[in-house]
Amino acid sequence: MNLTFLKTMNVLIVEDDNVTATFLSEIIKDFFHSTYIAHDGHEAIEILETNTIHLLITDLNMPFFSGVELIKKIRKKEDICSKTPLPILVISGRKDAADFLSMIKYQLVDYIVKPFSLTQLFDVFDRLSQKMQALKNRLYYIDNNLIYDSSKKTLAKNEIEIPLTHLEALLLEILLENRGKLIPRSILIEKIYHDDAKDVTFRNLVMRLRKKLGKDYLINIKDLGMRLQ
Repeated sequence: MNLTFLKTMNVLIVEDDNVTATFLSEIIKDFFHSTYIAHDGHEAIEILETNTIHLLITDLNMPFFSGVELIKKIRKKEDICSKTPLPILVISGRKDAADFLSMIKYQLVDYIVKPFSLTQLFDVFDRLSQKMQALKNRLYYIDNNLIYDSSKKTLAKNEIEIPLTHLEALLLEILLENRGKLIPRSILIEKIYHDDAKDVTFRNLVMRLRKKLGKDYLINIKDLGMRLQ
């Protein structure tokens, strides 16, 4: 298990039974950065809106606002905002195949039936850490509010997704791989176009990318080259 990576993650446990919630929190707290507890879906939404949560562990049967309603609300908001799905692990006493099948469409990390073993739980954490590490390796944090996803060729700016063209993405990736270093314009043109493209063509590409990134990120030094701030 990649304990170092799990230590960067915050977990929200949603469980109406205090004993179960406390027991689960005590088991997992040493593996993660922070652990939060909510006793129903309403509490969970409040915590999700005010904290950065990387993993949600929820029961399904809860008063006022069930785990099913909570998951539906989260996924609906993600669809509207084009956000990456929050990893969700269901731990429930509902063991009907119909219950399990009805949850598949919500892209769960896993569905564990109570009572569960620690081996089951840690196996899920192990698979989750591997998956999230692979995802993280495709993300470049330009700053806290500007993230480039190399798999989707998109920028996420304040959680709003901005698509890049193939050449815009290629230019950004070259600059990211050499961040802080000044790269001669001639080398950038050769890497992007593989021939002597017209200077105006390259200038237009830089202008488009600068507009999407924000003008302060691309530093252009005349006759010397360009770097990413």
